Amino acid sequence: MYWCHEKHGDYSVKSAYKLLQVQKSYWRRSDSNSLWSKIWRIKAPAKQKGVEVDPMCPVCKREPETIDHVFSHCSVAVQCWQMARNELVWNKKACRLYVIVDNAKQYLEQWRYAQRKVSYSMFPQSVEGDGEVSWVKPQESEIKVYVDAALFEEFNASGIGLVVRDSEGEMIMAKTICIKETLDPEMAEVIAIKEALSWTEKLPWQHITVESDCLLVVQSIRSKTPMLSLFGRMVKECRRLLQEQNTVSLSFIKRSANMVAHELARASYFFPDREFDRRSVPIEVDVALKADLC
Repeated sequence: MYWCHEKHGDYSVKSAYKLLQVQKSYWRRSDSNSLWSKIWRIKAPAKQKGVEVDPMCPVCKREPETIDHVFSHCSVAVQCWQMARNELVWNKKACRLYVIVDNAKQYLEQWRYAQRKVSYSMFPQSVEGDGEVSWVKPQESEIKVYVDAALFEEFNASGIGLVVRDSEGEMIMAKTICIKETLDPEMAEVIAIKEALSWTEKLPWQHITVESDCLLVVQSIRSKTPMLSLFGRMVKECRRLLQEQNTVSLSFIKRSANMVAHELARASYFFPDREFDRRSVPIEVDVALKADLC
C-alpha cells in the first residue's frame, strides 16, 4: 500500500490536509465562497487576517520581499541576469527571453524541491559533470541522449522529446512520444528518462550519457531510497535499466543546456510518436540546434 498524494508514497499530514481542503470545497455554498473572497481581499496586514507572514524573501531570506527585490536583488534573480550577461560577454551568445525565463523556472524548481519533506539528504550528492549551464559536446566515441517532457493541459496530454547527438554536436536522430493524459511534471520527466533508457538498449553505441534537466528525478533515480508510489515504480524501472546497461550513465543539466530536447518536447503534441533525422526536425528544434553550434 502507498499514499498516492505524495511522490514518495508515504503519508504526510500536509498532503492529507490539502486533500481535505479540496474535498471540503465541493460542499461550500457559493454565498460562503463569496464572503470569504471579500474577507481575503481586505487591504489589511496579513497578521490582522489571522495569518503570520514573514516579510522576508522566502528564497534568499536576506531582504524584504519587495517587487524591486524579487526582480533585481534576490540571489536567484541575480543568477539569472548574470548568466545572460556572461553568455553574451564570454560566449558571444545573446540569451533569448525564453531562455532567461526557463532558467528562472529551473532555479525556482530547485528551491521548491529543497523545501519539500523529502530533503536532498536522502539523495546522493551531485556527481562530476552535473549542472552544465551551456550545451557541451559529447566526448569522442561517446553519444548523448537529451531528454525533456512537456505538458499540454489544454489538450489533456503530455509529450516527450528525445535527441541523440554525437561528439561533433550533430543530431543523429530524435523522436517524440505523445501521451494522452496530463501527467504530474515529475511523472512526465521520469517516464521520459525511462523511455530514453529503453531506447538506448537498442542503439548501436557503447558509451552513452542520458541528460535531463529535472534535478528531482535524476537525484531520485540515483538514490537507493525505496518509494512505493507510482512515481517510485517508474524510478525503480529506471534504476533497473541503468544497472543492466553498465556503459550508460545519467546526468543532470540546466534547462539552458537542454534547449533542443525542450523544443522537441514542446512540439511533440503536433508531431506525435515520430522519429526525425537532421533534415526533418521541426523548425524550433532546428533553430535550437544551430544556436548550440554557434
